[in-house]
Amino acid sequence: MAVMVLNLSLGIFVFLIKRENKVNHYFFIFTIAATLWGLSMILFRSMAGFEDATAFARILYASAATIPYAFLFFIRVFPQEKYNLPLRAELYLLFPFLAVLVLSLLPDVLILDTAKPLSGEVTISFSLFYHSFYALYIISYFTLCYGLLLFKYLKFTGIEKQQITYVIVGTFIATLLGVCTNLVMPLLGYFEFNWLGQIGIVTMVAAISFSILKHKLFNLKIVATQFIVYALCVSLFIRLLISTSASDLVVNGIFLLVSILTGILLIKSVQNEVAQREKVERLAFDLEHANSRLKELDQMKSEFLSLATHQIRAPLTAVKGYTSLILEGDYGEVSGEVKGAVEIIKESCENLVVIVNEFLDISRIEQGKMKYTLADFDMKAVAEHILLELKPNIESAGLTYEFHAEDENYMVYADQGKIRQVIGNLVDNAIKYTPAGGMVVTISRINSNIRFAIKDTGIGISAEDVPKLFNKFTRTKDASKQNVIGTGLGIYVAKQMIEAQGGKIWLESEGAGLGTTFFVELPQKM
Repeated sequence: MAVMVLNLSLGIFVFLIKRENKVNHYFFIFTIAATLWGLSMILFRSMAGFEDATAFARILYASAATIPYAFLFFIRVFPQEKYNLPLRAELYLLFPFLAVLVLSLLPDVLILDTAKPLSGEVTISFSLFYHSFYALYIISYFTLCYGLLLFKYLKFTGIEKQQITYVIVGTFIATLLGVCTNLVMPLLGYFEFNWLGQIGIVTMVAAISFSILKHKLFNLKIVATQFIVYALCVSLFIRLLISTSASDLVVNGIFLLVSILTGILLIKSVQNEVAQREKVERLAFDLEHANSRLKELDQMKSEFLSLATHQIRAPLTAVKGYTSLILEGDYGEVSGEVKGAVEIIKESCENLVVIVNEFLDISRIEQGKMKYTLADFDMKAVAEHILLELKPNIESAGLTYEFHAEDENYMVYADQGKIRQVIGNLVDNAIKYTPAGGMVVTISRINSNIRFAIKDTGIGISAEDVPKLFNKFTRTKDASKQNVIGTGLGIYVAKQMIEAQGGKIWLESEGAGLGTTFFVELPQKM
């Protein structure tokens, strides 16, 4: 009896939470079916006469047949009316249900075994056709229920997916228990545990209730507000009825009217607040799912970028190699015009190789696959070597350069190859974005750090562009005019590499046209 009361109470409670919701309607119908099944079991087992017990046995099996049918129609609209059954399928499902109901209530289809007393050992004899059809109906409908739940689980996301998970986990065990104790075991002649199905179904009702209320707990506020307003209005109405004088009648009537109007406004206010909070909660879940999906897409993008750039790199290497051979005369003497064209091809190929390498670095950084081989080396020696390598480029651009380093030893512990790449990129940028003048490179010791600085007399950077320059694909307006090939990735890659090795990188500029100074600091080798 306690189980029936609990089932029905949960159904009524969920129904009152949001009466206009079809999910709550069908759940309430399901709880009524479960309650009738439990009630018929109690009446069946408490009957003293065979005829009465047989009648309630028929009602017991008929009410049990309504459970999978009601469960199926609940799942149709749960968690929302999407991916539903077509109307034709619903009509096909109605006929077996009606057939089972009719057969269950017919005489001589199932009767009590009169050879045994009712108390404790009551058994039921079945028509083989009826029981086969009944078992097929129950198992088929529950299989269809969980198939539809699984289909919706794969289609829905976010809140709905979680709700479906609660229903599947909470109801499947109870379904197995009911099928075993109330369908399979009676066929084998064991009726001692046929009451366990009614006990187990409470887990189904509780699981579904939890899944519905899990993400609608704000609605409890509406129910509580309505209850308080109704209770207050009823008490004032009672005081109005028992008023002993005209003045009390007027005062109580005014209080009742004010309470009704205030209560209506209060309930509407709470309903609006709850609607907004539910909307925010749903948006938060959708945003979380969207963020997760964006991370997956970003990972896919990085993997594609890595694969694509690797594939591009091989033909570029071949082009670069063959243009070098042509310029060196390995394929014979070439005319001046052809040589000039090949030099343009080689230069463009080298620029493209730089861009491909930058994309590869971005891909490795975003996937967490960038590897650093740390070792001791002299920052001064690295800077000197890079300037020596790029000296022809500096001179061909008509620029000057100076190099200053007071001490002989500027040891750091870092990845020498990555530091060479960063310094080379900074020197190359100084060449590209300095129309006239030159650059000054300085190596110094600042506290416990070794600082590399390169100051140019180039196009400079405005104050508003300085914070943005270390972001991906970010370039200043003047930079595009000076060098159209740049991607805005080199500085971003440099920042990621330096910070990954415990250093820092920044820039200073007095404004557009006033030059720029880039700084790189790395911990000194102790």
